[in-house]
Amino acid sequence: MRVGLIASRIGSPPPCGEGSVVEVTAQDARDSARIRHLRRHSPIKASSRLFTPPLAPPHQGERSRASFVASVVLGLSAAALWTQAAWACTVPEGFVRLASSEAEIAYRWQPERLEVGQFFAAEVIACRAPGADAVREVILDAQMPAHGHGMNYRPSATLLAPGRFHITGLMLHMAGRWRLTFDLIQGDRRTRLAQDVDLKP
Repeated sequence: MRVGLIASRIGSPPPCGEGSVVEVTAQDARDSARIRHLRRHSPIKASSRLFTPPLAPPHQGERSRASFVASVVLGLSAAALWTQAAWACTVPEGFVRLASSEAEIAYRWQPERLEVGQFFAAEVIACRAPGADAVREVILDAQMPAHGHGMNYRPSATLLAPGRFHITGLMLHMAGRWRLTFDLIQGDRRTRLAQDVDLKP
C-alpha cells in the first residue's frame, strides 16, 4: 500500500521547493514508529550516545618525564640499599652489640671484667649510623646519674680502620651504676648510644 501526500496545487509543475510530492510506504512508517519507540524507552541516556574520542597517547615529553622520575626513584632506592650494606658489619667474637633506631655499634672491654679504680680500654665498631657520611670519631664517656658526676680521667680514641676505634684511659673510680655513652660523630651530626653498667665493689 502506498500513501501519497500531494501538494495543493494541480496543473503545471510547481516551482522548486513548492508542492513537492513525498511518498512514504507503510513499511517505512512502521520502521519509523519502531525507531521512535526504541529511542523513547531505551535505558541508554542520550548523553551516552555522544561520540567520545579515545584518550590520546602521552606526548613524548610526558613519557620522558615519567621515565626520569622512575629512574630517580630506582636510583635513590639503590643508594639506600648501598648505604645500608656499607654499614652492615660482621662482629667478631667477644663483642657486644648496642643498638637504637638510629645507630648500632659493637664494643668490647679490655680487660673483659671491669674493676673499681682500674684503667681499661674499649674497642668500638660503628655498624650503622644515620646518613651516608662515615663515622669519623667515637667519644666514649661515663657518668653516675645517682651522684651527678663523671669520670676523673679523659679517655682518648684512635682510629684503627674505617668505622673501627680503640679507646684508652677509661676508669670507673666508684662502685655503683654507671651510664656509658658512645657518641658517633659524622660531620656535624652526633648520634648517641648509652649502656648502663653496674660496677660491683
